[in-house]
Amino acid sequence: MACRCSERRTLLKAAGAAMLKGDVRGAGAQVSAAGRTLAEDARSGALAKEARRLAASKLTLRRR
Repeated sequence: MACRCSERRTLLKAAGAAMLKGDVRGAGAQVSAAGRTLAEDARSGALAKEARRLAASKLTLRRR
């Protein structure tokens, strides 16, 4: 299972847009969904895997 960071970003942007429209309940639902995906990624280890991948790419860039 891959990290769903882009999905969370989309959900949080939608929550911000809903807040601007005054739709507090819709914004809450979007934030709740983003929280669920974050919890699922943390349980599955996808966040740790993504962090290791990013750290390795940072080291590679630093060496060049």
